[in-house]
Order: sequence, then structure tokens, then C-alpha cells
Amino acid sequence: MRPEIKQFGDKAVLLEFPPHIDPQLHRRVMQWTRFLELHFQKDILNVVPSYASIAIYLNSHVEVETIIQNLKVSDPLSTKENPRRKWHYTLPVCYADSMAPDMSSMCESLSLTPEQLIRLHTKPTYLVYFIGFLPGFPYLGGLDSQLHFPRKDSPRPLVAKGSVGIGGQQTGIYPQDSPGGWNLIGHCPVPLFDPGLDTSSLLAPGDQVSFQTISLEEHEEISELIIRSDYQVGKTEIHD
Repeated sequence: MRPEIKQFGDKAVLLEFPPHIDPQLHRRVMQWTRFLELHFQKDILNVVPSYASIAIYLNSHVEVETIIQNLKVSDPLSTKENPRRKWHYTLPVCYADSMAPDMSSMCESLSLTPEQLIRLHTKPTYLVYFIGFLPGFPYLGGLDSQLHFPRKDSPRPLVAKGSVGIGGQQTGIYPQDSPGGWNLIGHCPVPLFDPGLDTSSLLAPGDQVSFQTISLEEHEEISELIIRSDYQVGKTEIHD
């Protein structure tokens, strides 16, 4: 599956794949992303993957048409590179009423009890398709179809850092306080973004996430441990 390659502004190129949310397509997007980062380093300012496209922002000295022609004859599968290490994270989430302002309205619309919604939300292993919207914000695919729910018509002016939400076919976690239009069903106390660290985002495309239900008391305990730097996020390495 080859992407369509076209100019994207004055100094950018866009690689477009068929518009699907699909693990196999994600694998292809990440193969191209890794290939670009390794073999076009001197030409590229930044590479931004999403569900079905890759935006390539070029350095000022680079001719867009030259890059397009080079990419048209490139084949990421022809090179054998060591892939980035990938991790499966288990993140605690509190679904208590005080941390889930949209739980009741979602349950009513979907004809589910809160217990059923929580069970459906914690059952899958989610794939991090890409990081976007905000630094560290993970777009997670794999949400049970029974929980697909449209974003809010009017976004909230402020969503608290750590809020867990559902928007359309996706779920995600707000890494910092911000406006937002996703439906909020819980809260994760684990920080997802710290600009002071070498790897500022906890999660990266290709990682996996599972959610573990915790009580309000456990949420408070974990929050205190995090403040004291005594909390370790559960993670295991993924071996393809």
C-alpha cells in the first residue's frame, strides 16, 4: 500500500493513505515515519504521523519537488532498521461520579449502566495511533463500538489535566488543562507530559494502553505517590 504524495504548503509534503482507523494501516504509517526519520534527517524539520497520513515539514534549503520525487521511488520495506521499542502501559483510572461529568448522560443515551460502560471501557487493549491536539495527548484506537459517541456540540472552556474522554470512535487522556469537546468519563492521575524530561511524552505511537479501575481513595494515594516521585507506572515491553 503506497501513499499518495503531494505538496502541503510552501515547505511541506503530505503522504496520504486510505482514510481508515486500522492497526495494519497504522503499522504502515509508522514504517514510513521511521524510514523518513532515518533516511531524510538532513532534509526534514519535523515528521507528524496521524491515523492515515504523514505531514513532513522541510528545512528551508530543501526543494519540495525534489523530496516528492525521491519519496515516489522510496520503499520503507526494502530497508531493515531496528524499530523503536514499544511498551504496554497499564494506567489507573477513577470513574467516580465526581470525576466523570458526562458518565450519566452517556449511559442514558447508550442504554448502559455506569458499571457496563466502565467494563466496556476497561476491557480493550488500546493502540496509540498518534500524539496530537496537545503535546502528549494520545489518540487511542480500539474503543468498543458500543461506546462510540459524538463529541460535544459545545466544547468545555476548561478540561482538567488527566481527564479521560471519549470522542467518536476514540478514547484519550488530556495531558494538561485545556479546552476540550470529548465526553469525560473518568480521571487518570498519571502525568502524560513533562517538558522537563528527555522523553517529554509518556506514550508514543505504537505503544499500547490498558485501563485499570481505581477508587477515589486509590486515586488520592497514587496522586500523593506521584508528588513524592514514588510511583512507577506499570509497563511491559511489546515484542512483535
